[in-house]
Amino acid sequence: MSTPLEILKSYWGYATFRPLQEQIIDEVIDGQDVLVLMPTGGGKSITYQVPGLLMEGICLVVSPLIALIKDQVHQLQARNINAEYLVSGMDYREIDRILDNCIYGKIKFLYVSPERLKTEIFIERFKQMNVSFIAVDEAHCISQWGYDFRPAYIEIAEIRHFHPKVGILALTATATAEVVDDIQEKLLFLRKNVLHRSFYRESLHYIVVKEENKRERLLRGLKSLLGSTIIYVKTRKSTREISEWLNKSGISAAPYHAGLNSEVKDKAQQNWLEDKVRVMVATNAFGMGIDKPNVRLVVHLDLPDSIEAYFQEAGRAGRDGLRAHAVLLYSDADIRQLNERIGWSFPPIDTIKNVYNDIGSYCQLAFGSGLNETFPYDISDFSQRYDFKLFDVYSSLRILEREGYLLLNESLHQPSKAKFKVNQSDLYYFEVANRRLEPIIKTLLRSYSGLFDDYRKINEYLLAKRLRLPVENIIDQLNYLDKVKLIEYLPANQGPQITWLIERLPKTHMTISYKTYGMLKERQEKRADQLIIYLETDICRNRQLLAYFGEATSRDCGKCDVCLKNAMKGTESKTMEIAMVDLLKKGPATLQMILSSVPRLKEDWALEILRYLADEGVIVKTDDNLWKWIG
Repeated sequence: MSTPLEILKSYWGYATFRPLQEQIIDEVIDGQDVLVLMPTGGGKSITYQVPGLLMEGICLVVSPLIALIKDQVHQLQARNINAEYLVSGMDYREIDRILDNCIYGKIKFLYVSPERLKTEIFIERFKQMNVSFIAVDEAHCISQWGYDFRPAYIEIAEIRHFHPKVGILALTATATAEVVDDIQEKLLFLRKNVLHRSFYRESLHYIVVKEENKRERLLRGLKSLLGSTIIYVKTRKSTREISEWLNKSGISAAPYHAGLNSEVKDKAQQNWLEDKVRVMVATNAFGMGIDKPNVRLVVHLDLPDSIEAYFQEAGRAGRDGLRAHAVLLYSDADIRQLNERIGWSFPPIDTIKNVYNDIGSYCQLAFGSGLNETFPYDISDFSQRYDFKLFDVYSSLRILEREGYLLLNESLHQPSKAKFKVNQSDLYYFEVANRRLEPIIKTLLRSYSGLFDDYRKINEYLLAKRLRLPVENIIDQLNYLDKVKLIEYLPANQGPQITWLIERLPKTHMTISYKTYGMLKERQEKRADQLIIYLETDICRNRQLLAYFGEATSRDCGKCDVCLKNAMKGTESKTMEIAMVDLLKKGPATLQMILSSVPRLKEDWALEILRYLADEGVIVKTDDNLWKWIG
């Protein structure tokens, strides 16, 4: 039998595990329930993928992040590891095939979104699976005290009863002490068992800047802190406006948000990953599962909703262990908007019920029907047609999702797939009897291998190009072949979709707890208050963040904006700063020129002083790596 390290080397090419990974894997192989707290970029997926390959049976992975699910499955398949996923919006026939393969085939990993756990087809097949263990990603979603509670996560505890001897590995990058206890209780841990990797990031410099002219400050920062960058903003409109402004300012940038179609998002992401575009300007729809270790800068141009969200997004910088910066720019107006946003996020309960009712009409769904059905959903079209404010609709959907009524999926893209249902002999007789369909059948067979064995992804536009026909004709022919049961054709799903988690109810039969609603609003207000304290308290940023997540330390990091300001007050630091300023006033200089001109100045300290001066807006870094005084 292989060892965990041999599996790691064989499939991933790594010579050693990162801190804590091997201990987690040993606990999983031993069948223990374990909760893992590990910062973003800490290598959580390895802790269930390695034991999943070592252990007999199939590993069930539960995650709410569909983009992450699809990305991880594709990465596993690229390593010749048998993995599949089930998410909302998939065709019943494909779900049926995948679940059968999980019982009778050689599938090692099944990734599922949480709402799938309570469907009858999943439960009946799950009972028959040989399950090695259950991995729960984003485990904080099971806790009502967490910042991203999802009721469907409660089903994880229910399915444990079908395999009571199977262990659970729960993982999260953000959990307070209260949430840590709640996760273990909700997942029915036999005993408390928490493995915790420190949230301290040695390479990451946290910077908070109060600035009314945030764009100008951003531009200065981008010129002094070079490298791959993510800028987080709150609205889709801002992603477009900021990226256009940056491109006009000579900095390559691309927008990214959930409303863009899959091709545009994929192209923007790939260009950024390949460093063809330096800056990604994004809403919080971007970042989950993105494996780019050399991000040098993450900027929050708008305030996040909570410290948890900020910590996770900022943590996407510097995963390669080299110096990186997380910069948060804010103004008094941002603090007012943060508090206003809480009010917008909790529309009146009557509004929530009206949105629910009108979505039913929009989907043309009868009362008492719709369980686990998925429908295309254009939120802008819906809002205009039923005269709702767009933000009210978004906020209502978030609450309806928390209450377990609906699920909005903004990023689902399922490519078209096809599979022949007949053998080659029957296919030959069909072609003889249906000569007009012979071209598309032969083009399918020439373009895609394995169509008799399993579903294969197909591209109607490619088929249309090869046959020199309109794509509408190709789709009509494929639908006909499906109708006469020659093939199974699963058309592509693209764009936002709504999944009904329970049958549609009259709005008078809906129950939204006023107590829960009030509690959630109060907790969001508390998180906003804690974020404001973080912004406006002159205590080491790292110490504040660690304390928030229950990791107390009395040691200052020495590199955040608070620590730097304190250090700059020292006599020797001030002397070096003055010497550097005098030098730069005489003319531009490289880092090496500065180091050779200022006695006893070390490189790390010189870089900190340069960044401090850049933040103050008195120097900039030119394209040829010269530091220039601009006063």
